[in-house]
Amino acid sequence: MVPEIIKRILLAIFAFVVKMHVLSLATLMGYKGFEPQPDSILVTCCTNGLGHVHQMERVLSVLQEAGIKFPVIALAKEQKVPGYKLESLKARFPDATFVSLNFEIDYDNGKSFNNGQIIWSATKTFVRRATPFYRKVSRLLKKHRPAYCLSFWEPGVATFINAVNCPTRLVSV
Repeated sequence: MVPEIIKRILLAIFAFVVKMHVLSLATLMGYKGFEPQPDSILVTCCTNGLGHVHQMERVLSVLQEAGIKFPVIALAKEQKVPGYKLESLKARFPDATFVSLNFEIDYDNGKSFNNGQIIWSATKTFVRRATPFYRKVSRLLKKHRPAYCLSFWEPGVATFINAVNCPTRLVSV
């Protein structure tokens, strides 16, 4: 069995490597710090299954009734959301701009959880899609300058915000 201190050291090294990777690519893809707009909210949502999408719809409906607006709803992979659901979301939140991040790790492959497959899927996703993803997120942040990111289990944007020390406050639901 590996001692706890070794595990912690390895996790710290891994976290540092991820942070440096994200920070360097984000800088290359055009990220620059910004002053957030106080009334701007970026909403992000995982699309592995529809559970997070349904949860997002319910929470945003309550916030909308309270008069809160969210100009951007970024879905991890819009193609995974069925057409009827996407149309329903766009009709329910007509003032929001919907963006597909095209960046999601398929963690269950529709069957069962397997850590080896999750790591392999994550590696392939990062190698193939990290650069366009960071470019897209950099542009979204630059254009909308959100004060808050309301994340429904979408880890890519949350990791980006944390790694670049973005002034946007992260709220995970």
